[in-house]
Amino acid sequence: MTIQVFAAILEKYPEAQLCMVGPDKDGSMERCKQLASDLIIESHIQFMGGLQKSEWISLAKDYDIFISTPHFDNTPVSVMEAMALGLPVVSTNVGGVPFLFWIIRKQEC
Repeated sequence: MTIQVFAAILEKYPEAQLCMVGPDKDGSMERCKQLASDLIIESHIQFMGGLQKSEWISLAKDYDIFISTPHFDNTPVSVMEAMALGLPVVSTNVGGVPFLFWIIRKQEC
């Protein structure tokens, strides 16, 4: 879903860049690369694979938004890390994600 969301973003912001981080445990990286190629947007996407936490933190400084599009995730650590780094998060409404946003809103009140 991330590639499709990013393709829509590129329509309005053609200079946008996407960096996909995470290990390829199920072959999804190749499917994402193929979809990016099919949509002719691969030049706008970096596929990083798995990174050490320090590498991810350093890389995140170069980006403005964190996108999380899983179909299920009970407690997405990556979303919590992105929030801790001050990145705005756009996510699917799955698992524990709504609760994380509820906690943040509750603390701001």
